[in-house]
Formats: sequence, C-alpha cells, structure tokens
Amino acid sequence: MMDNEIPVGGATKRSSAVKRAAQEEAIEVETAAQEAADMSAPPPSARDRAAASDYAPRYETPPRRPADDRAAAFNPLIWLADGITGFIEEARHNDLGLSEEFWTHVYAVRRESLLAAQALIESLLEQTEGQAGKEQESEPRRARRGGVDIEF
Repeated sequence: MMDNEIPVGGATKRSSAVKRAAQEEAIEVETAAQEAADMSAPPPSARDRAAASDYAPRYETPPRRPADDRAAAFNPLIWLADGITGFIEEARHNDLGLSEEFWTHVYAVRRESLLAAQALIESLLEQTEGQAGKEQESEPRRARRGGVDIEF
C-alpha cells in the first residue's frame, strides 16, 4: 500500500490527525474571538440583565409620579420664600419683647436714613444739572468766538 492511498474501510492515522489539528485550531480561533468580544464589550449590568428577563412583579405600579406631572408638587424655593415672607411679616407686627422706647428709636432711625438717602439723591441731581448747565452756558460763548475755516 502506498502513502497516498486511503484504505477502503476508513481514514488513515495521518488524515485523522490532520482533522483533529484543524478542529483544535478552529476551537482556539473561536475561543480567541469570544475572549476578544468579551474584552471589548463591558459585562451587562444588573439593570440590563433585569430588563432582559421576563420577570413581572406581583405588586401594582406605585402611585408616585414625578413632580412635573403633579399640579401641587412641593417646591423648596417657594417654601423658603413663604417662610422668609412669614418671618418678615411676623417681625413687623411683633414687638419681639422689646420696649416701646426701642421701637420709637428704630422708627426714627428709619425715617432719618430715608431723609439722608433723599438728601444724597438731591445732591447728585444738583451736580448733574450743574454740569449740564455749565455746558449750556459755554455753548453760546463758543458761537460768539467765531470760527476760522482753513481750506487746503
């Protein structure tokens, strides 16, 4: 029997060894491809695994909704503004246990500070009007001086 002849009853030792080597190589290539795919993609999270499962909870959906969907939802900024407004109103109408003489002086200080602010504003207005008046006075003097036109 020659080396390249195959017996009628089956494969030779050499051909089965080649097949086995090819199968092992294919398994190695497939394993390497699987490992490469596993390394490139992150493992699925618990949320992804839960979404993929067919689990259905035995309880109803809770009645909670986002604040945007509810008309009277709690807003901390409005709550804080209401609290500050309430505190200011309470302070305005409550003597806080202080004497009447104290409150008389507080009102006097408030009135004096308003009068001081009024005096400051009037002073600034006078200065502004004074500068505008000076500019208006200098305008006729410039016109009387006359202009000399020089042509080139």
